[in-house]
Amino acid sequence: MSGDPTESRPDSARNDEIANLIEDLLRLRKAGEQVDSDGLCRAHPELMPELEKRLQAIDLGDRAEIEAQERESITGTASRHKEGRTTVPKNIGFYRILEVLGEGGMGIVYRAQQTKPIKREVALKLIKVGMDTKQVIARFESERQALALMDHPSVAKVFDAGATDQGRPYFVMELVRGLPITQHCDRHKLSIDQRLDLFMKTCEAIQHAHQKGIIHRDVKPSNILVEYRDGQATPKIIDFGVAKATSQRLTEKTLFTEQGQMVGTPAYMSPEQADLSTQDIDTRSDIYSLGVLLYELLTGTLPFDAKSLRSAGFAEIQRIIRDDEPQKPSTRMSSGGFVSSDQEDAADSGSLEAAAKKRRSDPQTLIKRIRGDLDWIVMKCLEKDRSRRYETANGLAQDVRRHLSNEPVLASPPSAGYRLRKLIKRNRTGAFAVIVIALALVSATIVSVSFALSEAEQRRIAVKAERDQSRARKEADQARVAEETQRKLAQQREADAIAARESEEEQRTLAEQRADELKTVTEFQQSVLRDIDPETMGRRIIIAQRAAIREGLESGGAAPAQMEAALASFDGLIARINATDLALKIVDENLLARAVETIHREFAHQPLIRAALEQTVADTYRYIGLYERAMPLQQAALETRRHQVGDDHPSTLASISKMGALLRSMGKTEEALLYYREALESERLILGDDHPITLTALHNLASLLKDRGELEKAEQMFRRVLSVRLAKLGSDHPSVLATRNNLAGLLRKIRKLDEAESLYRDVLDALQRGGNEDSAQAQTARYNLATVLHDQGKQDDDKGKMEEAERAYIQSIDYYKRKFGDQHLRTTGMKFALAKLLADM
Repeated sequence: MSGDPTESRPDSARNDEIANLIEDLLRLRKAGEQVDSDGLCRAHPELMPELEKRLQAIDLGDRAEIEAQERESITGTASRHKEGRTTVPKNIGFYRILEVLGEGGMGIVYRAQQTKPIKREVALKLIKVGMDTKQVIARFESERQALALMDHPSVAKVFDAGATDQGRPYFVMELVRGLPITQHCDRHKLSIDQRLDLFMKTCEAIQHAHQKGIIHRDVKPSNILVEYRDGQATPKIIDFGVAKATSQRLTEKTLFTEQGQMVGTPAYMSPEQADLSTQDIDTRSDIYSLGVLLYELLTGTLPFDAKSLRSAGFAEIQRIIRDDEPQKPSTRMSSGGFVSSDQEDAADSGSLEAAAKKRRSDPQTLIKRIRGDLDWIVMKCLEKDRSRRYETANGLAQDVRRHLSNEPVLASPPSAGYRLRKLIKRNRTGAFAVIVIALALVSATIVSVSFALSEAEQRRIAVKAERDQSRARKEADQARVAEETQRKLAQQREADAIAARESEEEQRTLAEQRADELKTVTEFQQSVLRDIDPETMGRRIIIAQRAAIREGLESGGAAPAQMEAALASFDGLIARINATDLALKIVDENLLARAVETIHREFAHQPLIRAALEQTVADTYRYIGLYERAMPLQQAALETRRHQVGDDHPSTLASISKMGALLRSMGKTEEALLYYREALESERLILGDDHPITLTALHNLASLLKDRGELEKAEQMFRRVLSVRLAKLGSDHPSVLATRNNLAGLLRKIRKLDEAESLYRDVLDALQRGGNEDSAQAQTARYNLATVLHDQGKQDDDKGKMEEAERAYIQSIDYYKRKFGDQHLRTTGMKFALAKLLADM
């Protein structure tokens, strides 16, 4: 049949198609999207006259046709009060209508008062007059059924459903009093961590929908409202109007989206959703939309400029979403062309500053906070290839939680091979040209090589002949060697017979050699250092190492004689240690190298003893700054103890902590952090939070966090350690003094000078009470106190503080002159500190 194409379709089908097109246009305009009305008409020439008439009526605001259908009231008591262009009914069933909350393409949402069987305020969604096509009703029923399937605190609940006397469907749901999530975050100036917390709750709600077999397909800020429940901000997901079921039907009515009809909001739409030829939309489409939402929460802008998308044609929108790669959030913010998606900010020339202020930050700090983990997490969500996105919303939330816990995230930058494939895909013509050139070069190379091979073949024949001659000479030599070997074997048998007759003498000789070797171990260890000074830290270090060796011997099942021999040799080492030299990192490296050789030779078959001695030498290397030499010994000791006594043994935990200390000394703070946390978590489980070893691990972690600039966390940890140690050990215990000293140093750094001064004075007073006023530890405390007094004097223009600092510096200079001499580095350092003070005075 030829002629007018409309002749073959019934009027009802024609009207349904026009109503569907009008419905989608109204919904997109309501969402703030710009729609090309002329392009819509040109795309449907068979409907053009009627479609143009309906569009013109809408554009001119002439809603007479729709209002004529609304003149018949929904109930006999309908009010004629109008809000905008929509007639507001007075009652619908048991629900008294209070006001219009919103209006979409297919329905109106009212705030209503339920009167029976209970009284409460609800949200009532009613299908519009004129929107009663099969597709619209099916979509309306689909949304109601999708909400009814779910039971989650962050998904709006359905209470009731029905139809008016005129047959217009409605359903009643939970009234959500809140702002869109982005507006809520900006209005309350939430920090990045607070925004991530709300985002994780949103992911959990989307995960619940996915587990119920529902894909939302329109995740965006206006569909995620934040309200307060019991004082806690809670996101609520609404508007499942374009949701898709994955494992069941949402309605008995036919729900069909025509080919070529875009469903969703372009700025938040996944590439596969924008590709109208793709029908198998799955849950990973919502993951993409969540990535766009996270991008906006972090930066205040969208991956693709929403204004540009609105001004682009339909085909260009599809191309941008499918093909263009968005910038990383931190790159977008640091680029000169940053424009916030917030209209108020966009009008502000300092929109980046405004966006940072809304996140309780400044531009540079905000960019640094987002760069790295959060960049990777967002870009994994926004992958064009959905197989590279997170599999589930819960997986996305877990990666955000890992970031907040300073744990490694699963997201990572794409590999070079993946980026190359994407580049070739985007630039097929250029890539083809490069490949052709490469093939030409390869062909030329093959021709050149073939010529070279012909010459090489001739050389190979000559070489083979020479090789055959050489092989003949070698075989003759081997025959002569075999004859010589037989002769030597005969001589060896004769020597063995002589040795057998002298076996008793040989046993005595071996015993003497063993004694000499043990003596060598002792002498070698004694030669490492000299003259112990009981005042210094070196003495305590060596005593701790001796205890570690005893523990290793006992746990390894060493015989009493072996234990005594090993400890005696280690005591020889202690007897020769000069603790002052150790503190000043003056140790003969050759002696330590010989120590390692002796340990590996003498204790090759006693792994725990070897591990204890390896740990001792590794510690000494670390104290004198030879970190690269310490590392293999530290690794060997840790690996042996893990294998021999397990991860939870005290000696293993000690090696884990010392591995963290070595990595920290090497400046590898990220790796050190992992070892410190492993030791702390294990010790908490095994020993409890208040055990001295656990407190030491917590103290070490606080020191590392202080080095990394995480001062607030470090301060909390130092205060926790100090509180427990004070209660258990008393104010004068060395561990308490060390914690006070470290906490005071941190407080000086964050300019809490008065408290830092008080702590340093407590340390100095305790040392004076213990008779250690003239010790090296007391001089360190006095110097620290002087630096704080110096800072206070400059800050407050306090001459008294300056003078007290001057006296403390002079006293320390006198001490170091007596101890090390006038030209020693420490003495000159004190003089320099005094010179700075005098200059400031």
